[in-house]
Amino acid sequence: MARVAKVAIHKNTKQSKMSARTPTRKTTHCPIFETLGEMSQLRLPTNADIIRHFLFVRNEKKGIMAGKDPPASIIATETANTLVNIWKKSSVPTITLKKVTEKVKKLNTDYRTLLKPYKGRQQSESYTKKLRDLKLSWEETLFDIASCKCKDLNHCHCSKEKKIPAQEREFVIDQRTTRNLVIGSIDVASSRKIAKRNQRMMKRSQEPEEPFEERPKLKPKDTASEPGDSENATGNDSGKLPDSNPQPCCSSTTENVSNLQMRVNLTAFARECDRYGVSDRSAASLSSALLQDLGIVNEQDTSKIIDRNKVRRERERHRKELQYKNMEVGVEALYFDGRKDKSLTQTKKGDKYYYSTITEEHISLVKEPGSIYLGHLAVSSGSAVVIKDAILDFFNRKEVSIESLIAVGCDGTNVNTGTNAGIIRLLEIALNRPLQWFICMLHLNELPLRHLLIQLDGVTQGPKALSGAIGKSIQACETLPLVRFSKIGSNDIPDLDRKILSTDQQYLYDMLHAVSSGECSEDLARIKPGPVVHSRWVTTASRILRLYVASEHPSENLVHLAKFIMKVYGPLWFSIKCMPLCTEGPRHLWRLIAYSRYMPTDLRKIVDVVIQRNGFFGHSENLLLAMLADDREHIRKLACRRIIASRKEDKNSTSVRQFRVPPLNMQAEDYTEIIYWYETDRSEPPILRHVSDEDLQTFVSGEETTAPFLDLPKFPCHTQATERCVHLVTEASSKVCGEEKRDGFIKSRIESRNLMKSFNSKSEFKLK
Repeated sequence: MARVAKVAIHKNTKQSKMSARTPTRKTTHCPIFETLGEMSQLRLPTNADIIRHFLFVRNEKKGIMAGKDPPASIIATETANTLVNIWKKSSVPTITLKKVTEKVKKLNTDYRTLLKPYKGRQQSESYTKKLRDLKLSWEETLFDIASCKCKDLNHCHCSKEKKIPAQEREFVIDQRTTRNLVIGSIDVASSRKIAKRNQRMMKRSQEPEEPFEERPKLKPKDTASEPGDSENATGNDSGKLPDSNPQPCCSSTTENVSNLQMRVNLTAFARECDRYGVSDRSAASLSSALLQDLGIVNEQDTSKIIDRNKVRRERERHRKELQYKNMEVGVEALYFDGRKDKSLTQTKKGDKYYYSTITEEHISLVKEPGSIYLGHLAVSSGSAVVIKDAILDFFNRKEVSIESLIAVGCDGTNVNTGTNAGIIRLLEIALNRPLQWFICMLHLNELPLRHLLIQLDGVTQGPKALSGAIGKSIQACETLPLVRFSKIGSNDIPDLDRKILSTDQQYLYDMLHAVSSGECSEDLARIKPGPVVHSRWVTTASRILRLYVASEHPSENLVHLAKFIMKVYGPLWFSIKCMPLCTEGPRHLWRLIAYSRYMPTDLRKIVDVVIQRNGFFGHSENLLLAMLADDREHIRKLACRRIIASRKEDKNSTSVRQFRVPPLNMQAEDYTEIIYWYETDRSEPPILRHVSDEDLQTFVSGEETTAPFLDLPKFPCHTQATERCVHLVTEASSKVCGEEKRDGFIKSRIESRNLMKSFNSKSEFKLK
């Protein structure tokens, strides 16, 4: 393909950018961009150029179709084709034609939305100023369809096929900023180089392969001793291993069999090496020894020996293949969480690179439903603005659409949930639409226990220690002998499959049953519970119960804590595990309120303050969602009526609503009553914005007990899957360098675990 030169145009030229466009057909008029016409072939088009061309083509086709408006999809496709051809002339790799067409459609939609009130508001000064500002902005903004979106093109992290060629980077930077350069005539010198390179590649592909006998011979012992050549393979393209005891037809074949290259893909082997953290050298040694035991590697045939370089390349190839998996479709719900990790990195000193460890803030991103790991971000700080920008940049770089994003899930820390400047609020402002807030119920369940323990026993000391007498005693509680203890009744603990629980959760589950029955078995007493970690309070709760069954005369504070775990924390934890959907969130919140009413007034006040501050599932949006999923028909219809009413109340609103937790009714007898409906600002669930008033009204007035919109998305009310991904990112940070390599390593592990949960017997091994 020929390369075209880029020519500079002086800024002081009297010729405007528009004069480069030479209209060859009839042009028309636009209220914002005035004269319409085709895109210039001399510069990469701006947003304004795209709209002019789009409207020009529309008017042309309208004349052909006897005044009928042609479909926007047809015009967008034609505009996209023209646009891609212009970019091809500049030798810059672009996104796919389908994605270009979608971008053109979206730009046209934005343009039409802005012009909707034009007739009635064209005399309004504020409206005309808005149009002028848009015109200036779109005239200068490149309609960027480059596959590379990196801000620093000289430090691009894109794959080879997406990188902008070095000789075109100056032109792309110019088109994104000052726009002084234009696409000139064909660059003869560069085009000759490209043509010669293509000819060489064509000639190589047409050359016949040398006969097998003419290849240089190498003895088996030499092959094994050469580190660069030890990774040899079969010429068998099918990927099948040959007979373990080959019978050569002649001596020359026998001598040359060790010279074949090892070209078999070791995808499954690479995947399992990543899962179990086996080093390249260890994996190579183990696999080659196994092949020797199977008779595949022997003195006559060493071609199947696997060296560490082969293992490394196979792991890199497999990780790269997984990079864009699950990125093809948009994201409905984004769940995120983060932590600071010790990360392996490379630093350059002189001509050499050295490994070192730094502390990085990592944000893990998960797509729901399905708990699909998307990737992670390394951010410069933990501020809401930085994280919001990093999330939006991630989807932009990966070319993943978030037009369908309707919900966000995270924990309840203020940086995430701040009313004015939290991450979710900033995302809503950036997208100019409200999102459904799903704040982790498991975190909310832990907060009352944490505050109660601090009040009764003293503050925490660091991330893994407590300062009070109880906090110090639980550190070695498993060494204490059992005594006779008073049983403590609990609220209903649901029956569930123990396989879905982690070891720590199984221990808590068993301790709840032991304390409620008044009998703790010796086997359970000998189990060592997990360590105290303030990021997850399951182990702390388990240790408090273990200390209780070993205390003949427990203190009053220990009894208060044990009762709270038995009556509130434990039952609610396993209720959330059994009923994890977002539509169950308000019910769990109501249970937390109802279960804690037994407490003395002074302790109940501590718990109530925490519940009120973190009762995000008590917001009207989440309550209405839960009511639509209620088993009672009259509750579902009541929810529809309230959604219709909230739409009428918000009809004239032009801004994105602010999400605030309303005052909670701590005496509610049903989850539908946990807020004061007539004193609270109501808003409809963002998930249901696509449902029309007519559909809601039909369901309310009709005799049907179900409706299509009642089949709600199955988003979780907790972020435990996201926390598992956070743990994987932490593991990957200490093993591989760089964001992309870490993502490949993580996705390889996840793929292996999804394929085969465990491997304890032959029957559990999965081939696919």
